[in-house]
Amino acid sequence: MPNRFFPSAREARFNSRNNLEIFREIRAIEEHILVAQNDGLFEVVIDDTVMTQYPAPTGDPEDSPSIAFFNTWRGEASVSLEEQMKTVIGYFQDLGYSIARRVASNSITFTWVIKW
Repeated sequence: MPNRFFPSAREARFNSRNNLEIFREIRAIEEHILVAQNDGLFEVVIDDTVMTQYPAPTGDPEDSPSIAFFNTWRGEASVSLEEQMKTVIGYFQDLGYSIARRVASNSITFTWVIKW
């Protein structure tokens, strides 16, 4: 294999995702699932992660990334945000969970709905 410094298209796509944000989203969802399982539940609805929380923890609605994730889910073009959501969904589906997005009561963000 030749020694190369330029990333392949596959590597570039992987590196373009915000892997730290994906990691944090997955860990937050995992915590919700573990708490729900401990309480004897078979479903959890999550609205307090980076992708779902509104307003942002700062309290400033303009600072809420969840709106951009919602708009991307609803068709606004953002390859990076769509890739992040697909990665989160794929992670839980690979573990056998049912995971879906549902429009939140505020109509400008979504909630994760996860069943097992």
